[in-house]
Amino acid sequence: MLNLLNGIPNAELIAASRKHAGVSQVAAADAMGVSRTTWQSWESGYANMPLAAWALWQLAVATHPIYSADCGGPQLDKNG
Repeated sequence: MLNLLNGIPNAELIAASRKHAGVSQVAAADAMGVSRTTWQSWESGYANMPLAAWALWQLAVATHPIYSADCGGPQLDKNG
């Protein structure tokens, strides 16, 4: 669930979203253009995932609440 006070997704939501997409932390980090340690820090709650990064992640795994329809864009590499 989003932290409604500031719109930042919590660590549990980030991890659950990645697992639901069926990708590794390495594949998720590669898809987002960040290091594996950055992704891990978001999932552990050590650092907050920026809201823009969360929206981009939702688009990458087709779970964005507005743009979830497959539009033929690049596919996420689940193998990492």
